[in-house]
Formats: sequence, C-alpha cells, structure tokens
Amino acid sequence: MQKKLEDMKTKKEEEFLSETTQSSTRVDVLVSQKTFFDKFIELTNQAQTEVLTISIGEPVPDEIKISCVRARERGVAIKFIFHVHNKENNDLLRSWVKMGMEVRHYNDSGYHLTVADGKVAVLVANNPKNTAERMGTVYYNERLANSLRDYFYQIWERSIAIKA
Repeated sequence: MQKKLEDMKTKKEEEFLSETTQSSTRVDVLVSQKTFFDKFIELTNQAQTEVLTISIGEPVPDEIKISCVRARERGVAIKFIFHVHNKENNDLLRSWVKMGMEVRHYNDSGYHLTVADGKVAVLVANNPKNTAERMGTVYYNERLANSLRDYFYQIWERSIAIKA
C-alpha cells in the first residue's frame, strides 16, 4: 500500500512539473551576474530565429561570444542595444559588429533585456553602483515576450548604429 501511495505521489509530482514546464506563465528568478550570463548562453544556444538584447556594453565571458557566433552561423539574428558607448568600450562594441552582430547604442542604464525567438524574455535590474549585482526574472510567456520584443524594436529605431 505504501509503495502504491509513493508511486501515485511521484506520478502527480511528475505531472505537475511537466505542466509547469509547459505552462505559458512560468517564471524563473536570476540572482547574480553569472546566472544571467548562463541563461543568456542557454537561450542563445537554443534560439532559432533571433536574440534581442539591451545591456550595458560591458566585457562578457568568451562563452557568450562563442554562443552568439554559433547562433549567427545557424542563421539566428543577434541584435544588441548597448546603454554605454564610450572610448573605454568602443573596441568591444565594434568587435561584436565584426563578429556579425547588429549593434546599436541608446543612452540608458539600470536594466538588461533579452528576448529569444519571441518566446522567452529575461528582464534584469542591476545595482547602479555595482553593475555586477543583479536580480531578474525569466518569463516563459509568449505574449509578454512579444510585448518586450516590440519594446526592443521601439528602442532600436531610436538608437544609433555602431560601425566596425
């Protein structure tokens, strides 16, 4: 009897996890720069059409660059809008362009946004005094992701292209 109850409990847990994973309302929390970078790499590796990102314009791990280059090789459009463009990061931003990414600048600060394939959105706020301190959420909701995609393109139209 105990075994049967445990099997039923396990089955219910598996059903719940399956439903939650497939739910259009799933939300995950990110609590550090590393988890944000890891999620970006995961989404970029899975992307099929586009990855849209608004970010600071800071140095990133090579794994992020590699995932973007590989995505471009698969035909995925990679577009960045960076908040900061100055002589300290000019070479970095131009290197993204040389790697085949579309890059623009829009003067802003305090948040990061990534939208992958119009299906998943990541929204992260950072501490303005220490930008490595971040907290954010991953939304597995196509309607929200598409609304944030629209927001990205509104900023894209107002931003200035970075040339290699």
